Amino acid sequence: MQIKVSAVIPCLNESETIERAIKEAQEGLRQLSVPSEVVVADNGSTDGSQEISKKAGARVVDVPVRGYGMALHHGFLGAEGEILVMGDADLSYPFLEIPNLVRPLLEDKYDFVLGNRLNDRMEPKAMPTLNRIMGTPVLSFIIRTLFR
Repeated sequence: MQIKVSAVIPCLNESETIERAIKEAQEGLRQLSVPSEVVVADNGSTDGSQEISKKAGARVVDVPVRGYGMALHHGFLGAEGEILVMGDADLSYPFLEIPNLVRPLLEDKYDFVLGNRLNDRMEPKAMPTLNRIMGTPVLSFIIRTLFR
């Protein structure tokens, strides 16, 4: 049986960017040449995000409880893939990097892969300064040290 990969995108009123996020996720997944899907975990959007997502080819999971964490949780529960990838509908994560994150899993090199968006693609105000300078780098260092 071939492994399926699901890209889960939490969404709350993201009509301006959700279609592009889905298309980029689909392209990243297509490069893997394995069964895949894009799941949009909608947190009660009122701007047409659900319809845009369906037209773009994503499967929409309705999330009954508000919150980013709940959207991810329900999106993961609703996903069919054995490998789960997440990214934001605002395009703050580069979905075209999906192959670089998933290939090590498919090749059985790692059990878990964590991406880092602190490099050149982060928007200037996408993360609070303290988190960008201290929080995320320190946590990333600890994770790399503990789990190689």
